[in-house]
Amino acid sequence: MADLSTRYPRIVIEFCTACKWNLRAAYFAQELLQTFSTDLGEVSLQPGTGGIFKVHLYDEEPGPTEEDEATIEEYLLWDRKAEGGFPETKELKRRVRDIIDPNRNLGHVDGKKSIPSAPPQNPTPQNASSSTKPQNYMGNPPIPRALNRLQHLSVEESHPSAERKFTPMDVDVNSRPTSSKGDAGEGEVLNSRGKIVITGDSEGGGYCMPGDDCG
Repeated sequence: MADLSTRYPRIVIEFCTACKWNLRAAYFAQELLQTFSTDLGEVSLQPGTGGIFKVHLYDEEPGPTEEDEATIEEYLLWDRKAEGGFPETKELKRRVRDIIDPNRNLGHVDGKKSIPSAPPQNPTPQNASSSTKPQNYMGNPPIPRALNRLQHLSVEESHPSAERKFTPMDVDVNSRPTSSKGDAGEGEVLNSRGKIVITGDSEGGGYCMPGDDCG
């Protein structure tokens, strides 16, 4: 024999048939069943008149002890006349949830969206600027020193208004490199042809490029 005892929690949607709210009442019943499924013992439609639209929830509360009988609590979830209209589906679901299972998450009905965790921010690697160390010359090399000196003397003494560009061919590349210390002009002599003669410590007046007439 089938068990015909009433199951709880039980929802009763009372609606006015003269207002043709049959489909509206059936829609709310379908939405509640879709969301809560077997967590509800029963969802029933109760026809009425006079523009009524109410949603009741009945829940069974066990007694303090096993010998005590359970009590039936009645909750009025919605009254169209008191609320000024029909309920939104998500609001009706929230009110049912708050009674039968307050800790239940209704997802989009509650408006709670999972906030994606921000990806870990890795510090941007800073490329170390590659610094090129210049060559450390102790003083100027012999030939550039000689050219600079020759250029300076030419501008000041011979041609103050016009510069003559000298090349390494104007100096004796076979002479001894001068020391990096001391005066830049030490040991540098110009001959009558404008050739620079780099003198050394040995006897003699130095020498020019092979094949040149130092005069």
